Amino acid sequence: MVVHPPEQMARVSVISSPAVPDSTELTSISHLAPAQEIPAQVLSYSPNELNIKVSCPADGWLLVTDRWAAGWRAKVNGMPADVFGGNLIFRAVRVRSGENTIHFYYPQHLYFVMILVSWTTLVAVFAIPRLNAIKVGQEKQPLIGGLL
Repeated sequence: MVVHPPEQMARVSVISSPAVPDSTELTSISHLAPAQEIPAQVLSYSPNELNIKVSCPADGWLLVTDRWAAGWRAKVNGMPADVFGGNLIFRAVRVRSGENTIHFYYPQHLYFVMILVSWTTLVAVFAIPRLNAIKVGQEKQPLIGGLL
């Protein structure tokens, strides 16, 4: 697994690989334990929120194969945690050995404002032509009675 800080994820389209890998980096990576699949209990899952419980054999990284985006936030065991990019497109957080509860969330600060604007626009799209038709229909009605 390759982990990328959020700043690097923001510029992932302009990152280029060096022609020759850094030997120091390769040596340090070669001594790491291999990634392993661990069972996870999904407590809740929605488009803007994910709650997971995992039991980790050692300190490390948890890779969630959901898309990374700059707005994602996380709490690990109730404490705020940085959300890193994992393998260029996924989300990753640091976890400690033992039981961990991870809460990913994507706050939508203007959600209700956007709902109000969209419904107002929808009403306007359907109401304005109807009001114009009613107004035109009233103008064409003949006068009943006579002139006073």
